[in-house]
Amino acid sequence: MRAICERLLALVFALSVVCVAAPAARADAYEDALAHFLADSFDDTIEGVNAVAASGHPLAEKVLGALQARRLMFSAEQKRVFFKDEADSLFDAASGSPAASAPADLAQVRVNNRLRNIITATLGNLTLLSPDPNRRFDARSSVQVARRECATNA
Repeated sequence: MRAICERLLALVFALSVVCVAAPAARADAYEDALAHFLADSFDDTIEGVNAVAASGHPLAEKVLGALQARRLMFSAEQKRVFFKDEADSLFDAASGSPAASAPADLAQVRVNNRLRNIITATLGNLTLLSPDPNRRFDARSSVQVARRECATNA
């Protein structure tokens, strides 16, 4: 189990490096990645996390942060993903613009312990190459914590 966790963290790291190395990522790749959050499945959500990180989209960190904070929402009827900020305002995840109104079927994207570890590692990896040394330090710490938690769950 520990080997699986280490490989998963290595994959997340590799995806984040690709994300940083390819700043001209396509917008439709990001929107395709958001579609994984509509399935209400933990496996699809993991694919969504990895695809959002790999997309290189400017909203990737904000969407994954919202998922980590349990503020990522979806509407199966409208096939759209939304996130809430700290002030509980609703935003369209595809564009980052404020949502005109909340859909009637708005539901929270579910997260389990395995996903929490993956999200923490992914967010850490997204900021490992930040020009801000404080963000790089925080990112390194996040990756180490996620790795430690993954090892204890093995």
